[in-house]
Amino acid sequence: GKYTSLQMDNSPLKIAYLKFDLTSFAGKTIESAKLRLKVFNYSEQMQRLKYVASNSWSETGMTFENKPSLGNIFATFEGGDVGETIEIDITNVINTNVGKIFSFAIENTDSDGLYINSREASSGKPELVITVN
Repeated sequence: GKYTSLQMDNSPLKIAYLKFDLTSFAGKTIESAKLRLKVFNYSEQMQRLKYVASNSWSETGMTFENKPSLGNIFATFEGGDVGETIEIDITNVINTNVGKIFSFAIENTDSDGLYINSREASSGKPELVITVN
């Protein structure tokens, strides 16, 4: 909750956790949901988006020892160049979580870490762009 980047790496292990409040979309049909991430540190490695078992975590309260467990992979994407905005279509996953708090993690498959801007960055914060019917 105090750094301007989220870091994903397999060696040493670094996992980024994100949480979005979808409660205001209850009862609505989502036509499109795109996750936008701004690259802070180059990596071309594959990244995995995984379900998170619990929404009870907080940015300042999570540690390696108390982090929520990860579930199945629901999307993958390749890293990118510094300054690039990566867009991942996660419409199906968002449609199944409409009306809820939705947590997920980004996990790197290699030791070539990817860093993305966090919500504490001055610009290029992670965002979920949703189009409603």
